[in-house]
Amino acid sequence: MSPSGVKPDRTLDCMGLHCPEPVLRTRIELDKMAPGMVLEVLADDPEAEEDIKRLATRLGHEILSIESEGGRVRFLIKRR
Repeated sequence: MSPSGVKPDRTLDCMGLHCPEPVLRTRIELDKMAPGMVLEVLADDPEAEEDIKRLATRLGHEILSIESEGGRVRFLIKRR
């Protein structure tokens, strides 16, 4: 699920932040964005992957990709 060539409009760095900060900051950032814009979220909290997936799904946004490596996760989320 890795779309080649998709460039994010904004990047949210949540590295070093712990639950619930990554989810709260992701929600705030998505709320500021226009429909169709893409948000990149970087996080290393163990709960971030599931929490941010649930948030995006609940709000109706499209998850373009999720990449996990070495305890870090990178999301590309398209605002609906």
